[in-house]
Amino acid sequence: MTKDYKYTYKVEQHTVDIRYYTVQSDVKLTEEKCREKTTEVTLTNGSEHVMKNSKVKFHGIEYGADTQITVHGEVKED
Repeated sequence: MTKDYKYTYKVEQHTVDIRYYTVQSDVKLTEEKCREKTTEVTLTNGSEHVMKNSKVKFHGIEYGADTQITVHGEVKED
């Protein structure tokens, strides 16, 4: 049996995560092309993806410590 609760809250958590990559290429790349190449690699530390004239390596993620929380719903005042 499923319990029906009186109040429902939608909670959003916003953080800034930093992902580190190295892109190497035989030709000069635009900033856009560098960004595109980062989508080719798996987000596992040390993973690499080799393409025809370039290679991208993923080095890891630094998770943001400055979390911002937003609660939507009828909240009780403190």
